[in-house]
Amino acid sequence: MRTLLSRVDFEDGYLTGQMMSDIGTEDANRTRYVLALSLKLRGNVMNGAMTARSLPGKRVGNASTHWVELKKQ
Repeated sequence: MRTLLSRVDFEDGYLTGQMMSDIGTEDANRTRYVLALSLKLRGNVMNGAMTARSLPGKRVGNASTHWVELKKQ
């Protein structure tokens, strides 16, 4: 499935951006959030952090970071 990555930048081997999606964890799904990516290109692998950040609201938000690894096939 295709997903739009916004605020995209690729500099010094790092891909950054954000997207709307669902990572399917209870802690993240307590509130609406955006996924922010910061991935480093290492050979044929791109890996790094994907952070679920709460969208602004009435209550204090939160963030939960997960390791992501993409391999070129």
